[in-house]
Amino acid sequence: MALIKCLECGKDVSSKAHFCPSCGNPIKINRAEEREDASALIAEKAVDASVLLAEKTVDASTLLAEKTQESAELLAETTKEAAVELSKSKEISVKWMRWMTIVLVVVGFIQIVIATVALFISLQLR
Repeated sequence: MALIKCLECGKDVSSKAHFCPSCGNPIKINRAEEREDASALIAEKAVDASVLLAEKTVDASTLLAEKTQESAELLAETTKEAAVELSKSKEISVKWMRWMTIVLVVVGFIQIVIATVALFISLQLR
């Protein structure tokens, strides 16, 4: 809040006042400047919020990619272990081994897609 001089009596008056408290004279100040100041402050806060949102989104995307990678690795490891155990059995068939290979390929593909999407999102937000 700034103090300005009343044009009628010369006393200090708040820039937010509409009338002088001493003489009652209407205070004419440039309300457009106040609106511009408010608009600039809102724009600045919006930019700050956008930057913070982008940072948080990149963090979330990175965390999602890491957790997805860990899950895919665990799934692949478990699938491999199951395939090894099944291959030890005499009852394993070639069809089952082909199925396990397909599962491993699909898991690897999903890992690549998720990592690519997370990278794309993080690059778009910068």
